[in-house]
This record gives sequence, structure tokens and C-alpha cells, in this order.
Amino acid sequence: MNKTFTKVLSVFLAVMMFLTAAPAIVMAAEDTNETPAAPVFALELVSNTEDTTVVVLKLTKNSFKGLGVTVSACEELTLTKIQVNTDVFATGGIASTNTENGKMSIARTEAFEAVYEIATYTYSKTTDMSLSADDFSITVSDCAVEVDGKDVDITDSVKVENKIPEIHVHANMTTDHKDATCTEDGYDKVICGDCGETVEETPIPATGHKNTRNEQKDATCTEAGYNKVICNDCGEIIEETSIPATNHQNTKNEHKDATCEEAGYDKVICEDCGETIEETTIPAINHKNTETEHKDATCTEDGYDKVICKDCGKTVSETIIPAINHKNTKEEHKDATCTEDGYHKVICIDCGKVVDQTVIPATGHGDTKREILAPTCTEDGYIRETCTVCTTVVEETKLPSNGHNYIQDIKVATCTEDGYIRQFCPACQDVKPGAVTLYSTGHRWGNWTIVEQPTHSKEGIERRICDVCGIDEERAVSKLVTNPTELVMSMQEIGMNFRQTTRLFVNILPEEAAYSTEVIWESSDESVATVDETGSVYATGVGTATITAKTADGKLSATCEVTVTYSTIQWIIVYLLFGWIWYL
Repeated sequence: MNKTFTKVLSVFLAVMMFLTAAPAIVMAAEDTNETPAAPVFALELVSNTEDTTVVVLKLTKNSFKGLGVTVSACEELTLTKIQVNTDVFATGGIASTNTENGKMSIARTEAFEAVYEIATYTYSKTTDMSLSADDFSITVSDCAVEVDGKDVDITDSVKVENKIPEIHVHANMTTDHKDATCTEDGYDKVICGDCGETVEETPIPATGHKNTRNEQKDATCTEAGYNKVICNDCGEIIEETSIPATNHQNTKNEHKDATCEEAGYDKVICEDCGETIEETTIPAINHKNTETEHKDATCTEDGYDKVICKDCGKTVSETIIPAINHKNTKEEHKDATCTEDGYHKVICIDCGKVVDQTVIPATGHGDTKREILAPTCTEDGYIRETCTVCTTVVEETKLPSNGHNYIQDIKVATCTEDGYIRQFCPACQDVKPGAVTLYSTGHRWGNWTIVEQPTHSKEGIERRICDVCGIDEERAVSKLVTNPTELVMSMQEIGMNFRQTTRLFVNILPEEAAYSTEVIWESSDESVATVDETGSVYATGVGTATITAKTADGKLSATCEVTVTYSTIQWIIVYLLFGWIWYL
């Protein structure tokens, strides 16, 4: 439901309740001869500080169902707020207040019984002053009570009491201080030593839990955990969330086989806390399963026969087999080379160890071959004599490098690329230091020529060409500009309702000028109507304003007269409900 519909519905309900209640009051007055008990109203002072005064309107005797009352105050006091007791609105009650004149109207289906605080009136002060009953007055304009189930108008018999005391000048002042805590306000007070009244009070707002810390305890399988937010200043737990115990939800089975000498087990273990929930013991098996293991003796090491437990691997019994001492041998021969000795060996077949060895001396180099590598500009060459048997270099003669043979190399510069004059070695492609750079000449441009004419709505294009390399480039040509001669507003005058929006348009003559002319919108009175840069007008208050559209240089302009009034429903809101419905 949107805001406008809510306002209209509230107005309708208030009007209907008033029209329904008024005839009932009049008829009840005509139908009964019984004199009803007149209610008694009183005005009492709640507080009077340097800049604020608060009074309360009470029902001190009997009862009432409907009330129209005005509370007036002296010129030094300005009414800023009327706070109606929230019980008024129970079971369909309604209330209307006006802080400009102090008026209040109340109607409800059930009667109010004494003693009852009806409403609190708050005033601002132009000067610090003491107050007396003469500074306030109460006028009851309408009052209805219930007699035998009917509403009776008894306005003339209502009694009012002004219980605000005579002027009292406070003396013998004392001070009282209370520090603010995290959750409670503190204060600084000045108190009258004679009457005990608080003459001045400065509240010290509660600090709130500004410095907090988070404290966490994870839940275990058997204990609940928690998340806490704790105030570091006062130690109060601001927020606490319990984390229930998990109750061994995640379990695993763990098994250990029994060995010959150690018992095994089957366990059920909680994966979260590691606690053993259930365990079954598996007895030790005592070397029941065995096997025989054999190792032959070698030339230098003994062998054995063993009885080993197949379950745990432990040796139960063992018999030693003595070493055989190189009984089986073989011979191995290697010829000598040019640079390395050869040999003749006797080797044990059983263990591979050399039992006997004879060395055959190296033969030295025999025939050789020649290898030639030509030198380059920067690297030496050689002539080598190499052994044809073992490829070892027997003799080598170095051939010195030739050095560079530079020639002159020239590249002509172009419009965009540099050229050069350098000394260049064709043999190895090396460039001698000290080359001269021939810088690029840059383009030699011809005149600009228009290739696409500009219009009022589009830029044109012009082009030029380099006389040397033939490359071209383009640039934009500005749009055509025509100065405006006249501005024509879409409407010369319009009427609008409060808070309504409309749109104005302005035509620029001649039409070609519209492409290059900036229009500025202005309002002569923004409390009546405002206008944005698009010509959208919004009615901000009742009255007349002039909307102007003008060129940026201010030479041309066009205007529209805007008149803003209230609609019928807006008049009802302003005069029947004092305009409070605007704030729903």
C-alpha cells in the first residue's frame, strides 16, 4: 500500500468517526435526565529546566469518553510537542493535536477512569525563569461521558484545576554526580537545598558496550560449548549462544592384530574427541606359525639355516654353515692401449673377488693423422696430429685469427626511418664502433583538402598527403554553428496541484541553432516550484512562480507562469487534520 493511499484512508476514518460520535452525544443528552458525574482535569508541572518546561494534563476524578481541550501558556514559552498517552489508541481510540495553538481532541469507545495521565506538553523557553499557575490556563471546549450506555455532553459542568505552584526561588544549591556506565545514563545535577527540586540536570549518556571481545569454547562430544560477546569495561555478557554437545557423532573402528608376544585389540574411537568408546582385547598367539630360512655360505662369509616365526619374524632357532674360501675361480684378460696398462686376473666365481693379477704395460702412440681448422676474424685456427689408435692429440700448431676486413656501408634516411654510414665486415657481419646516424627527414606535407563537408549535426573531414612518401593523415572539421534568433516555450501558463510534476519544452529557432545552443532553466520562486536542467517542474508550495528558459549568454529567453494550489483532499488534510497527515 503506497503512502498517498494511507493518507487518504486515515483522513476518511477520522472524519467518519467524528460524524458517527457527534450525533450520539447529542441524542444521549436529549434522552436522559440523569445528572452524570462531572470529570475533573488538572494541569501539573513535571520539570522546569534552563531551556525546557514540561507539564502533564491529568484526569483526577470520575471518567470521560470524548474530550476537546486547549492548554495555553505565557509568551515566554513555545509549545514544541504534545505526547498523547498510548492507552488512548487502545480498542480503536483516536487523537488529534496541534502544537501551534495547544489544542487536542480525543475520542474512544471505552471511558477513561481517574487517576489517568492524558497527555504531556513540552515547551521551549526564551529565558530561564520560575513558573506559577498564572503562566498556564486550561479550556475545555467539548466533553462527553457515558451514562446508562449512552454518551452525554457535559462540557458546561467540567471542572479544571491548575496545580502548578506559586513562584519559588531556589537557594542553598547542592550538586550531585553519577557516572554513566555501559547500560545506564549518568548525570550532573544542581538541587535546591530548601525544596529538594532538581533545578538543573545534565544527562551523561550511557557509554554503551564500546570495548568488547569475543570468547568461544567449542562443543565437545560430552560438554556444550558457547560463543560469547563480553564487554571489557563492565564484564557483562552482551550476547551468548550455546553450542550443544556433539555426543560422539563421528566414530571410526581401529584394529591391531595380536602378535606372538603382544595382545591386539578392536576399538571404536570418536573421531572428534579421540575417546575410546568400546574395546575388545585379542590375545597373543605365541609363535604358532613358523618357517625355515636358508643362506648358503660364501667364500668369506658363513651361511645359516634358521627357523623363523611367520607371524612376528623373530628367529626361533639357527644353525651356522662355514665359509668355503674361494674354491671356484676364473681368468680375466684386458689388452694394454697407447696410454693405459692392461692386465691378467684370476677371479673367484663364487664371490667375484680378484685372487691374482698381472699388469701389462701401455704400448705408446703409433700412427697419427692430420686435422686443420681455418682461423676466423676473431678466433684462432690449428693444425693437429692425432693418434689413429686412441684419438689423442699428439702435436698441435695454432693459426692466428685474420682480424676484421671492414668496408663502408650506407643506408639513406626516409621520412620515418633513420639511415646510417658505417664500417661493416662482410666475413662476420660485425659493425665497427663510430657509425654515423642519418636521422629521418620527417614528412613534407601538402595543403589540407576537405574530403567530407561539415554540417550542423556532424563534423567534417579534411586530409593532407606527404610529397615524399605519399602517406596521408586526416583530422576533424568543426560542425557548422548558427546563432539562435528566438526561444518559444511549449506553454505560457499552467496550473498545478501541490507536489505535482510536469514537463516544459522550449523550441529553438531557427532549427539549425538547436545543435549548438545551450538552454538554462530557472525558477523565480523555488518555494513554489522548482525546475531541473531537462525542464521538469515540481510544485513545492502554494503560490505563483515564473519558469524561465534562456540561452547561456542570456540574450534570448522564454517564460511560463506556474500557479500552484491545493487539491480537494489536500484542503481536508490542511484544515481538518492540521496537516499532520503529510508525515504518515
